[in-house]
Amino acid sequence: GVEGDVWLVELGEKITMLMPFEVKIVKYMIDHDGVIEKDKIAELKWGNAGEGVSDQAIAKSMQRLGGKFRHHVLRPIPKIGYQLRLK
Repeated sequence: GVEGDVWLVELGEKITMLMPFEVKIVKYMIDHDGVIEKDKIAELKWGNAGEGVSDQAIAKSMQRLGGKFRHHVLRPIPKIGYQLRLK
């Protein structure tokens, strides 16, 4: 419902809607210098089931999320996770 809908706003521009787990990931990155670890992504998206999640599944989720940004880019950090940066 509307209550769970969160808009991605970049540089004052309303871009698109984010899914609840995407909101958690973006909030986490904002609070941690734009960086999120792979295991944290798995935990935020899949909860306790996230332990056995493949790097490929994580990459796909982050690719989808990264595609929603217009002014930022999600860069993979090999063996660690991802970093959110301005393009």
